[in-house]
Amino acid sequence: MKRVLITLVAMLFAMLMISCGDSKDDPKTDDEVTDDVVTDDEVTDDVVTDDVVTDDVVDEVTDDDVVVCKIPDTIVTPVDGYTSYFAFNGIGTINPADIFDTARPESTMLEKVAIKLEDDSERVLSDSWTFFIDSPADTETGSTASIGLYALGDPVGTSYTTMIYTSMPIQWIDVLKEQGVTEGSFSTMVQVMGFRDVGNDISETCILAVSDFAEVDGSSLPAGKLGVCYDKNESFAAGEIFRFGVNAKLTVDKQAMVDMFTDIETIDDLCWCNDADNNKVACPVEATDDDVVDEDITDSDTNDVETDADVDNYINPCTPTNTCVEAHQTVCTDANTDGVAECACDADYHFNGSNVCISNTKTESCVDNAPANATSTVADVDVTWNGTGWNTAADCAWTCDDGYTINNTSDGCDQNPI
Repeated sequence: MKRVLITLVAMLFAMLMISCGDSKDDPKTDDEVTDDVVTDDEVTDDVVTDDVVTDDVVDEVTDDDVVVCKIPDTIVTPVDGYTSYFAFNGIGTINPADIFDTARPESTMLEKVAIKLEDDSERVLSDSWTFFIDSPADTETGSTASIGLYALGDPVGTSYTTMIYTSMPIQWIDVLKEQGVTEGSFSTMVQVMGFRDVGNDISETCILAVSDFAEVDGSSLPAGKLGVCYDKNESFAAGEIFRFGVNAKLTVDKQAMVDMFTDIETIDDLCWCNDADNNKVACPVEATDDDVVDEDITDSDTNDVETDADVDNYINPCTPTNTCVEAHQTVCTDANTDGVAECACDADYHFNGSNVCISNTKTESCVDNAPANATSTVADVDVTWNGTGWNTAADCAWTCDDGYTINNTSDGCDQNPI
């Protein structure tokens, strides 16, 4: 596990900077956003809850395509007894391993994403971005060729604060393909990592959760379930389309996570810090009440509270004057109390991927879905944003062609009697 962890950490900052920090140059547009984030309390049109199952994820069908395999969306439905879990179901191009050297990885499509961490309601993968990466075998580290799935979300400012990683060894998928197995009562190994800015251009990374294990047919395997389709794959190489689903039971028990990693000896080692150049540095020590000594306190302001000047002189950027003045972006907060405003979109608006708030309603042409022997009347209709993607435009109104009359069920046109 030590080498796997080192490989993962080396990629973190490249992904965080390219995906979120450089979003103005290569933004995540509305057309790229199809994520469906699941929480226990939020339900949108495409959100999976205990009682809601949405459409199965399949490839986009063309005239030459025949869909042999599909992964049911029930794979992301919360499993009874899982207090912490990660679930995913989606289709996407396998990006090459060196994609970050030249471009932003291509996102998955039609994905359904769900996460829940016990006692951590803030990790919901909001504004999530998921993609597959080809990971060739590495003789130096001993890692085998695999397909990695990355899920990033919960952005604060220009940085994502949550990342989930899992991988599927090619050799393992080949065995499943040879045996014709498309689902299993176990999952892949999953890591959940959190990031936060601790000041002075230093970022803290913490392992928040990993896969829990269970006995499956006499073997200790990551608990959960998975689905994989490979009828469109030849070698699972970069450029191929990959379909994958997983529902992994997680553990947030810190000692259990320490016991799982050979290079982590104590609970404190589950978190570490890096500077802006990705050099590992000591994490700043957060002051506590016990650290404050009366004679060292400097009361530099005019009130009667004896506290350190940096704390006592905190200025809320949202009051009395709201500093969030961009169009449709006037919701001001300062959750981390760093004195810098965090500006969010007004009601009925959302970010378009480049820190610009746009309306939750747009106009598109209706969908031409007329039955045989009928013609649609194409017109503009309103399309709404559901929180993670644009809803599908309504079907166009249609009328039967000359010589045909609408049938008794009003869903087709019958030829008039001669």
